[in-house]
Amino acid sequence: MGAGADRLPKRAGTRYTRTLRQAEAWQLTGYLLLDTEDRYRIDTLGLYLSRSGTLASWPVEEYLDLLGACRRELLAFRTVFTELLEGCTADVEPYEQEEEDRVRDLLKRLAPVAAPGHCPVCTRPCPASGRRPREFCSSWCRGCVKFLRNRGLLPGGPDVLLPRPRQRLDLPDDAEIVSLTPRFPR
Repeated sequence: MGAGADRLPKRAGTRYTRTLRQAEAWQLTGYLLLDTEDRYRIDTLGLYLSRSGTLASWPVEEYLDLLGACRRELLAFRTVFTELLEGCTADVEPYEQEEEDRVRDLLKRLAPVAAPGHCPVCTRPCPASGRRPREFCSSWCRGCVKFLRNRGLLPGGPDVLLPRPRQRLDLPDDAEIVSLTPRFPR
């Protein structure tokens, strides 16, 4: 492998250089998780912003921490991701209840388990307090808990809302799909 083989840059032609869009964040995470056997020994993730000539990169641990995912070892994420993809029938519509149950089961296995005295959001130890025990390690985690719980990503909330299958288009037999990209007038 050549120089920089331990990095995984993604090329992005965006003009917004101060924010990382959710789709780009998930795409980078997907690349990281698809290296299931750690063949490429990825230790850095990054985006090359071609319009501004900027390379933004993060060590894997820091990147996962920024996503709020630093609750498990990378190997645990990759294992569950591999199980999720094995036998995946994502293209079969509609998917069966069995598959939805399997996905929910895998998500529960990834859920954080916070020991007493640890933050329920990031599972880090809570700092000592002179008055009463702290429930969260930081004000950032305290602010995130309602959002995460309402989406079923922390105990005490509803089940995680899974996407519903797309509706099939009823097209005549001689129809040809040219593009599914919406076109907007400029």
